[in-house]
Amino acid sequence: SLKYSIKKFEDSDKFRVEIVNKSDMFYLQTIAIQSKIKEKKEKKEKTKFATNFILANDYYNKKNYTKALELYRPLAKNNNIDAQWKVATIYDIKGNYSKAFYWYKKAAEQGNAKAQNAIGVIYLDGKRVKQDYKKAFEWFNKAINQNYHWSQFNLANMYADGIGVEKDYKKAFELYKKSAEQGNIEAQNKIGIMYYGGLYVKRDYKKAFKWFKKSADKGYDWGQYYLAKMYYTGKGTSKNHKIAFKWYLKAALQNNKNAQDMVGIMYQYGAGVKKNLQKAFEYYKKSTDQNFDWGLIHIGIMYYSGLYVKRDYKKAFEYFNKAAMLNNYKADCFLAQMYINGKGTKKNIQRAKELLKLAYQNNYKDEANKIWVKYNLGKKQKEKIKSFNKTLKNN
Repeated sequence: SLKYSIKKFEDSDKFRVEIVNKSDMFYLQTIAIQSKIKEKKEKKEKTKFATNFILANDYYNKKNYTKALELYRPLAKNNNIDAQWKVATIYDIKGNYSKAFYWYKKAAEQGNAKAQNAIGVIYLDGKRVKQDYKKAFEWFNKAINQNYHWSQFNLANMYADGIGVEKDYKKAFELYKKSAEQGNIEAQNKIGIMYYGGLYVKRDYKKAFKWFKKSADKGYDWGQYYLAKMYYTGKGTSKNHKIAFKWYLKAALQNNKNAQDMVGIMYQYGAGVKKNLQKAFEYYKKSTDQNFDWGLIHIGIMYYSGLYVKRDYKKAFEYFNKAAMLNNYKADCFLAQMYINGKGTKKNIQRAKELLKLAYQNNYKDEANKIWVKYNLGKKQKEKIKSFNKTLKNN
């Protein structure tokens, strides 16, 4: 034990401690030196860790994930939360999902909001682990407690679609708004959709326009698509096909299939741009490469009518049929006429009637009835729908 005395400073209420034995003084000096050595060592280690992290980030940004992993892994094992997140993302990119989940969990348990959100997404989609909406909900909430915008967005989606929770547009809107106000472009677009469709909030095209514009200006393809739609229809702003075309094209160039189809339409009819059937065909084709039902119909019409391409009823039938397989009932009307006339396929009146009845029951009453009457297929649809409903239930 150290021997010391307590002495009072002259003309002061303060006290000082004096070491009595010289051996004790030497002991304290030794402890102090060892402490400084330890401090220097720790500082050196921290510098090395920081240097390695910077190097790892450089490799990561250059997509040299093997080198980045070599440097991140020791840091991650030493409980560096940022390194754990990076290791998880690299394993994710490489397709090693079990290791990715392990490191996401490590980072998430230490409070990394991005990792907590990632765990929530993994439980939500159920592709890597057993689907568990309850756990997804819990992990999203952990990240939301840190005001993480992607978790706000993801939980909003759960409420909007009634996934794992009761559908609640009010809660969805509140969470989308929090996320949108932090600059989340997808949430901004969702707020626009809710104002556009009057979901929970009163329908307001001007507010919808405002939110679509925020999202579109930051380059989000769906924000660009909906903004174009508002210029095209004149909702929430003045109708302007030239500006509409500009925004549709921006979205189309980002491979948005809906926008590609609209660009095709505008080229075909010369709306907001000079008429160009070749470009119309090209953009329709781009959308059909993504199996977009309306793109399939528009290509089908071009083959049926011989617009830009050589008339080919067989190809027209194929495209209409593909669209019908995607539950596009407008395609059923086209197919019915081809079955009636035996164009692109064998004549089959019974099949034509079946397709027209399906179209009639799915929002194409006028089109179906016109074809029915035009080709004198018998009694009008309305008189046969009751009996046909029974057939549908049995088949």
